[in-house]
Amino acid sequence: MNVAINYWKRVENIRATMERNGFDVLVLTRNKELTYILGAFLPWRSAMIVPLDGEIQLYTVLSDAERIKDDSWIENVSIYAPVPTLSWTDQVIAYLKENKLDKSTIGINLGYTIRVNEGYLFATEFEELKSGLPDANFKNAVQALDEVIAIKEKGQYLKMSFWG
Repeated sequence: MNVAINYWKRVENIRATMERNGFDVLVLTRNKELTYILGAFLPWRSAMIVPLDGEIQLYTVLSDAERIKDDSWIENVSIYAPVPTLSWTDQVIAYLKENKLDKSTIGINLGYTIRVNEGYLFATEFEELKSGLPDANFKNAVQALDEVIAIKEKGQYLKMSFWG
């Protein structure tokens, strides 16, 4: 069964939520947010920048970048590596500075879970972002985004019966 999903409508809904909550830009790391926006599964640590205005940027590992381009609608996919200046946090910091978002209100993913692959920021990642963007105002975006992600398109729910 094919279900037509309007990913741009999802982005519009997220941006409307950003406006209501005072976010200038989002730095998303949770798998369910990335999958919701892209329509592609991201098994590796990835980070997506969603500015209130402008293009969305994704940072992911080299081994998965081409597959994500093929499986989703996103064109702006850059790779990161766990080395100085190439980590995803370094690249996000550079992007935000280059786009004059380094003094803005940045929505991020803070929280905890028993799920290993949830995607909340690690303490070291949060410290790197705060250190690299000292004039930014960081604000937890988890609840606001969970409210948007809970809305599904018609046809995403299948009627199932144990009796056929």
